[in-house]
Amino acid sequence: MKARGFPHPSVLTGLALFACLQAHAEPAMKDITTPEQMAARMRANQEAPLPGEPVTGETRVINKAPEGIFETSQILVANGQWTFVPKGAVVHIPPTLQSYVTTTPTGKLVPLQDFMAVNRQWLTNEEVSIAQAAGQEALKPDTRKNWTGLNKVVIATHQGGAVSFKTEAPAKP
Repeated sequence: MKARGFPHPSVLTGLALFACLQAHAEPAMKDITTPEQMAARMRANQEAPLPGEPVTGETRVINKAPEGIFETSQILVANGQWTFVPKGAVVHIPPTLQSYVTTTPTGKLVPLQDFMAVNRQWLTNEEVSIAQAAGQEALKPDTRKNWTGLNKVVIATHQGGAVSFKTEAPAKP
C-alpha cells in the first residue's frame, strides 16, 4: 500500500476555490441613510452656489465661445494650394501680393513648410524670438525696411513655425 501525501490534491483545490470565493465576497453593508439625513443633505446642496455661479463678492468671468480655425488664422493661397498661419503672423504684405493673403481657402490644404518651399518666389519668413513676438523686445531697426525691399509676403516664425506677432499689425499698403 502506497502512502498518500498530505494534504490530498482535492483538498488543496477546495481550499483554493474557497479563498477565491472569499476574495470576491460582497462588502459589508453600511448603515442606511434615514429620510431626515437625506433631506438635510438636499437642503445643504440647494443652499450651496452652483458651479460657475459667482460667490458673494466675486466677479463673474464670462468666457466667450471658442473661435474656429478660420477666425483665428490668416489664409495664404497660391497655385491651387492653401495653408494657414495664426492671425498676426503675416507681418508684411506688399501691395502687389495682396491677392495671396485671403479669408477664403481654395484648392488643397498643405502644411506651411511645404507651402513655403513651393512659393519662395513671393513668400519668406522672419525668425523672431518669443520676447519679440510678445512685444517685450523690439525688432532690429532695419528689419521693416528690409521687408519693403524684398517685395515678398513676410511671415513671423519661431523655430520654424508661424507665430503671432501681437505688437504690430500687418503692414497694409
